[in-house]
Amino acid sequence: MSTITALDDGTVFWVITALERDLAQFEVFVRYNTDRLIDDLAHTLESSDICPREQSLQIMEDYIRDPKKYDEIKRGPPDCPRPNHGTIYFSRLLSQLGRHEEALGLAEADLAAWPDSETAWLSKSRALYGLGRREEALASVDMSVKLNPDYMIAAGFRARILAGMGRYREALDYATGYPDYDLRSRYFLGGVGLALAGLGRREEALDVLDSATEFDTNPEEFEDAVRRLTVQGAA
Repeated sequence: MSTITALDDGTVFWVITALERDLAQFEVFVRYNTDRLIDDLAHTLESSDICPREQSLQIMEDYIRDPKKYDEIKRGPPDCPRPNHGTIYFSRLLSQLGRHEEALGLAEADLAAWPDSETAWLSKSRALYGLGRREEALASVDMSVKLNPDYMIAAGFRARILAGMGRYREALDYATGYPDYDLRSRYFLGGVGLALAGLGRREEALDVLDSATEFDTNPEEFEDAVRRLTVQGAA
């Protein structure tokens, strides 16, 4: 048995469960600071006498590298059923890391278990968008918003998808017409920035996209838009 799984399976189970719990709690930040998240969690697990810090770090890093490897352990001890939050947020992390096919597989498995989960539909949408399947991504995020109209993270991603499809006016109207819309909400920055860029509102777009690159997942799309706008301004 490798050093990573040298701990008893019950401890490994709780380390993985704690990681997925923290990913759920930090969903509001949209983009995960993965290194900080697992480092902080390793410290907490050690201070709670659940697992030594170095070992929990190894487990979490290995789980992120190869989640399928832990399928058996994740079922949990017979006398302690697994908490009911699936891999919905772990799928989101994989999308952030550019591993969209893996993310899609996890999201679809979660939806098979929880078809009315707005968070799982958003995870699926993010994976599909990363794969360039934008019509399907839009249909998935529409399901998420339909299930929970107050889910601002999904609404913001819907605006981003519309802008990414070239539907700039629709994206901007959707975002600005959303209840309690705030331009500086991290959820809407990406969609609004891309929409403004597509509509030729260069200075406004540059300002918004600069903030979007700090917060949203896979910000390369925003960085590309900034480069195009910069070239246009220099022409």
